Amino acid sequence: MRCYLLLLTLCAIPFSYASDKGLPKLTVITEDLPPLQITHNNQLVDGIAYQQVQRVLDISELNYNLDVLLWARAFKVATEQPNVLLFSLVRTPEREKHFIWLTQIVDMDLYLVSLKSADINITTLQQARQLLIGVKRHDVVYDYLTGQGFSDQKNLLIMRDTLDTYDGLLRGRVTLAPGNPEVLSAYCKDRTCKTDMFRYNVLIPELRQNFYLAASQGTDPRLLARLKIAIADSGLLVER
Repeated sequence: MRCYLLLLTLCAIPFSYASDKGLPKLTVITEDLPPLQITHNNQLVDGIAYQQVQRVLDISELNYNLDVLLWARAFKVATEQPNVLLFSLVRTPEREKHFIWLTQIVDMDLYLVSLKSADINITTLQQARQLLIGVKRHDVVYDYLTGQGFSDQKNLLIMRDTLDTYDGLLRGRVTLAPGNPEVLSAYCKDRTCKTDMFRYNVLIPELRQNFYLAASQGTDPRLLARLKIAIADSGLLVER
């Protein structure tokens, strides 16, 4: 009788907990980038992308650590270590082989933005070559512009993160920065700026930003399987 009761008890344990045995802990990393990821005291507190990723992690019931890093550092970790999740990551042909793409979470257009007070009105990327653009290293914009012949020595200024490029724009350190209305609206909530201060000069169709949740190469297949089930259960589309 006791053995029968013990068997019933063990069978009542949810499969998800029993299947955790032997699974490595996930490292989940991102950057501060409102409105996608919003931080307070270096802790994630909200954001369009964060809410979706958090729901996936909750459903998966996986053991993980969540870290907020500068983008260059986050990108480096995700390309050098297994069992890492990175978001929000723009998908490009150059990055394709370096990650396991799990699901798209947000998409946005991208412009080269200036201050209206700077009286800059350009319509082509060629015209932007004569101006200084703030970018962050290992970002899709940096990769694209250097591929188009822009360079650190002439028309690109490397900055620590996206918010720093907008600070540089307001302070006159750069004349252009990559951006869109959604990100700049979130940025101005914590700054002494208004969204109508900015001009959206050049739309870059090649850089329409399809932001993804991706895993590093070498990630344990059991983790990937659990994540894909959680993504589907959350209502997001699982990448094939």
